[in-house]
Amino acid sequence: MLFATFGMCEVACSSSNAGADASIVDAHSSTSGIDAASGHRDSSVSIDLPPTGNCEPFTNLGCGTGKKCTALQQSDGTLALGCAAVGGKGEGDSCTQVMVRSGAASVEVDDDCADGLACFSMQAGASASCHRMCKSDGSQACPNAEICSLVAPGLASVEFCRPTGSCSPVEQTGCAVAQACYWSSSGALCATVGSGKVGDPCVNANDCVAGATCVALSPSRCVAFCSTVGTPGCPTGSTCAAISGVAANANVGYCK
Repeated sequence: MLFATFGMCEVACSSSNAGADASIVDAHSSTSGIDAASGHRDSSVSIDLPPTGNCEPFTNLGCGTGKKCTALQQSDGTLALGCAAVGGKGEGDSCTQVMVRSGAASVEVDDDCADGLACFSMQAGASASCHRMCKSDGSQACPNAEICSLVAPGLASVEFCRPTGSCSPVEQTGCAVAQACYWSSSGALCATVGSGKVGDPCVNANDCVAGATCVALSPSRCVAFCSTVGTPGCPTGSTCAAISGVAANANVGYCK
């Protein structure tokens, strides 16, 4: 059974063949509007900004010696690929964006993260940290216990790693306020909770309310989690189908 994806946009449904098991969509977390790091440095001088979008982030092709190809914040809050210095901060470390002003716009031109990482904040007012770039097709994978599921506005070919969690999608425990536990191809993940009720159309797993997820049916819609060995069960007339490939949460199913 396939899973839909999570991202800084949140989870997208994958399609399934007629007659096959429905695909469960992963939850994507989205940075929709990435925030600049606190303590970033602005230049009051209007300058010609370096070009963006002309480098390859996994080989640094297009950047000079000692430079990395990374994701840099633009004036509209989106990210764009560009060359920057290779810093010493590791994944998850707090970091600083170097911002310059060009006319009325403030644009990032550098950060202090190491090669393969980018500096941004996920929430307004939060400190920025270094995030590892990846590709969800598996060609540029994340370390163990992480999933390539964070999708940034402005970047079509690059995503970011995020840790898998220890939450329970059936019991809905282990997530922070305003989050719910969803199931992904790499395990359980906490993501911003959606508002779609069971039966509502969906695109991402976390388009759905807590206790439900998005399944690629025709059309894709929110379905309730259930336990294959106990409670909660499913309403009369539906059955609890096991989600294949589930090891750590062997009782996780969905009502169909």
